[in-house]
Amino acid sequence: LYQNTGHAMNKDHLAAFEETRLILKGPITIPPGDTSFMIDNLDTGKSYTSPNQALRKIYQLYGHIRPAKSYKNSPFKNVDIVTIRENTEDLYTGEEHVKDNGDTVECIKRITKNASDRIANFALNYAKNNNRKLVTSVHKANVCKKSDGLFLNCHREIFKDSKEKYGIQYNENLADSILYKLMIAHSEFDVVSCPNLYGDLISDLLGGMIGSLGLMPAAQINQVEDYGLFEPTHGSAPDIAGQNIVNPISQWRSAVLMLQYLGYQEIGENIEEGIEYLLENDYVTHELGGKCTTTDMTNYLCKYLKGDKNF
Repeated sequence: LYQNTGHAMNKDHLAAFEETRLILKGPITIPPGDTSFMIDNLDTGKSYTSPNQALRKIYQLYGHIRPAKSYKNSPFKNVDIVTIRENTEDLYTGEEHVKDNGDTVECIKRITKNASDRIANFALNYAKNNNRKLVTSVHKANVCKKSDGLFLNCHREIFKDSKEKYGIQYNENLADSILYKLMIAHSEFDVVSCPNLYGDLISDLLGGMIGSLGLMPAAQINQVEDYGLFEPTHGSAPDIAGQNIVNPISQWRSAVLMLQYLGYQEIGENIEEGIEYLLENDYVTHELGGKCTTTDMTNYLCKYLKGDKNF
């Protein structure tokens, strides 16, 4: 579509999403400074910096889930942390203003009570539904006193009796010091609830701690209107396209998140067990310390799901 029309998406994509309320999506890489992926053909009265931003903004996919779980070859062991990232505002609205003949650029950091309440409730519900016992709110309210202060206060209100009602503890951490703490004491964290930018940075750090962004899935959810988009956390890796060496686990795990979202828990758990079997037995691509091709991994997972472990 992009090659033929110059647009990376069109209104047919929106109509399909509105019909199914689901997208299982592959990764898209937007090169820094590249404006060719701008979306301005959807008759919404707005333009968007990328297909991802268009879908997030139009359908208010506010709850971004990024689980990070280590395996035997991970640089950091026993990591099991979920990043909940507010997905619709903060610095990622793409609102920038040039002043002083180009010598100054101002970028809008937007934090609202509505979005902050929404993501705090989302994080609390995620913890309740997934047997998580601790939620940490991430902020820089010591500097951004009004914006991050609002985000923080909304979390305090939502979680004020979460321990008594649900057995879920709540605490807070500065966005800079949490990076250090994750490196030296990651066992102190379970679910982290973040504004958009901090959530992006923390989840990428966690990807490095477990050995690859290619192990991390992502879900972007609008619980109110029942929209769900599921995709890998990594980019499209054009430098290795067509070589049959790509690690497919992030895409697979995104499908697992989708199945669980739809209520197919057992099927999702079976696929996850198969993925963990491949990881523990080195049936993986070179990136993860194995010798398999992408096709090999796919065939082995299919065999596992049929009950055959004779690879």
